[in-house]
Amino acid sequence: MQLFLDKYPTIDVMTHSSSVAAGGGGISGGDWFYFNFALDNPSWSSLHINYKEMLAIMLAGRRWAPL
Repeated sequence: MQLFLDKYPTIDVMTHSSSVAAGGGGISGGDWFYFNFALDNPSWSSLHINYKEMLAIMLAGRRWAPL
């Protein structure tokens, strides 16, 4: 039985955010990104860590969705 997703390529994506390090980022293959909450978007600095983790996932999706 073939699943409908079998025809699409897969990639590995890892993301992480930290309130201690005040930043977050992601990596996929050899491509990566990093953002600093205070410098790149100060309004994100005061968010709860759960929101910061979700922001990292959303930014990764935006970056690698075409793949």
